[in-house]
Order: sequence, then C-alpha cells, then structure tokens
Amino acid sequence: GDNTAASSRRLSTLRNSIRPILNRRIKAPVMNQAARQKERAIVKKEIDQLRSGIQTLASSAAPLGKVLDYLQEDLDSMQKELENWRSENRFHETAIKAEESHMEKTLETAERPVRRYRTSDR
Repeated sequence: GDNTAASSRRLSTLRNSIRPILNRRIKAPVMNQAARQKERAIVKKEIDQLRSGIQTLASSAAPLGKVLDYLQEDLDSMQKELENWRSENRFHETAIKAEESHMEKTLETAERPVRRYRTSDR
C-alpha cells in the first residue's frame, strides 16, 4: 500500500513538473504560428502598398513621357521661331544701315550748297 501511494505521489509530482514543459512546447509553436501569421499579414500589407505605389508611378510615367515629348516639340518649335526672328532682325539691321548710308549721302548732297552759301557770305 505505502509503496503504491508513494509511487502515485512521485508520478503525480513528475506529471506536474512535465506539464509546464509540454504546455510550453505545445503553445510555443502556436504562438510562433500566430506571430508568423501576423508577420505575414504585415508583409502582405506592405507588399500591397508597394504594388499600389508602383502602379501609381507607372500610370503617372506614361503621361509624363508624353509631356516630355510635347515639351521637346515645343522647344524645337521655339528654337525655329527664334532663328526666324534673328534672321528677320539681321535683315532689318542691314536695311537700316543701307538707309542710314543713303540718308548721309543725301544730307551731304543737300548740305553742299548751304556750306557754299555760308562760305561765300563771309
């Protein structure tokens, strides 16, 4: 009888000692799995946000490319227009110089009699 009671107590004590260890081993993977699921959810959310950002960037890149093409066309057009204005400016500068030269000759021709008159008056 006593041996049986003592064995029963030792067995009970042993069970009580082992239970927390077994519980920890059983709960640890469950916690790790829960932690893993939470981590997966966080990573999935970050990936979804990244995917959304990339899609937004890609959808913005196409119109931006078109804007850059139009900008290049506008720059080319403005460069041609500037060259036309410069050419027209050179033409008018030449015309003005020719007109000035003609005016000087005309004035010189018109001033000769006045100068002769002034010098003969003295």
